[in-house]
Amino acid sequence: MQVEEVVNYQADPDVAQEEARVRSMPNPSGLPGEDVIHIRELRKVYGKGSKMKVAVRALNLGLGKGECFGFLGINGAGKTSTLNILTGAQLPSSGNAWLGSKNILTDQKDVRRLIGYCPQHDALLNLLSVRDHLKLFGRIKGVKPDVLDSFVEEMMQNLDLKAHEHKLAKMLSGGNKRKLGVGIALMGSPQLVFLDEPSTGVDPGARRFMWDIIARLSTHRKECTVVLTTHNMEEAEALCSKIGIMVGGRLRCLGSNQRLKAQFGQGYQMEVKLSQTEDEAVKLLVETRNMAPMFSTHAELAQLCAALGDPARANTVREGCEEGYLIWSALKQNGHVTASQVATWWLSEDNSHALTTSLQGAFGAAVQLLERHERTLRFRITTGEAAGGLSIADVFEKMETGVRSSVDIEEYGAPTHTPAFVVSNVYAYEI
Repeated sequence: MQVEEVVNYQADPDVAQEEARVRSMPNPSGLPGEDVIHIRELRKVYGKGSKMKVAVRALNLGLGKGECFGFLGINGAGKTSTLNILTGAQLPSSGNAWLGSKNILTDQKDVRRLIGYCPQHDALLNLLSVRDHLKLFGRIKGVKPDVLDSFVEEMMQNLDLKAHEHKLAKMLSGGNKRKLGVGIALMGSPQLVFLDEPSTGVDPGARRFMWDIIARLSTHRKECTVVLTTHNMEEAEALCSKIGIMVGGRLRCLGSNQRLKAQFGQGYQMEVKLSQTEDEAVKLLVETRNMAPMFSTHAELAQLCAALGDPARANTVREGCEEGYLIWSALKQNGHVTASQVATWWLSEDNSHALTTSLQGAFGAAVQLLERHERTLRFRITTGEAAGGLSIADVFEKMETGVRSSVDIEEYGAPTHTPAFVVSNVYAYEI
């Protein structure tokens, strides 16, 4: 899921408040309670004249020890330029920053001792293996020789790289290169970790391992401060205690995940899985309607739909239409469909229409069907400006007291008693 530019941006009061706080503070001295990362009026300009591109515009931000901060934004928003400046890869056009009370302009050697960095593009040595990379950078970062091997083993296990430990870097897949880059950044337990799109190309299982490691370092143990850039809101939600959204080099939104949802969210997404149609109900419909044993043409199905009270439903029995695709597919493959198949489809569609009607009754015209696959439907519920008109608790209450009494909804996740509907926020900037 991608982060799109916020249209008609209005100044976020939290961003303004953070800018005022940073500007009013003296330079960090390393005392407890001060910002571990302190960025003041940072600006980066590429090119000159008509080709001038302002990548970062007057960025003011402070982060404390143990925070995990997520930079979200589209390509070109200024995320990577900010990290390049903080890590010393580039100089700012103006402004300054302090990392662990060390000035990035005058104390660059001291700054580099504090940080671990995973750049956006892999910076690996092609002729070194995974194990050799980790041992080399472990030594560079001052890991003691007596614990280096165990540290390397743990890192390879955590990032699911053990099976590739003797492979040369040039032989690794793109995802494994990213995992190795993250492992290098975390070697030596640095005080500050900068990760530029760390999970790009990484498989879901290894990505979860990676998230667990980063979470343990920052939000759980409070050992270091992590700054990561990402396009993935799920990653930001899983890791970050604070999120900032950059657009056009400016910090547009700032706050926790829940606060951004509350302020900018325009509604919720709700996924519902309907119950399996019962055999007894199918048998009863076939018998009471005296259905023919099988149907061989679309015209016969259309005639049945008219007799059952909804002639328009026959129009859904076609390729590309989810509502009638199973019947269309069976008719095309076998040359006919049985009465039981048709009755099962009819009752399932009745239940689906009952769900939509019940949701509209509970939430009004704000309900929109986004996606459907067989018995699983996903809806958007628009809740008004800034999502303030309806809380998640309100959604669940309406579902429990109204919708479920008139619709057969299957419950799944029995070991955890997960209800049949899952609600999550939808963002104004279409994350």
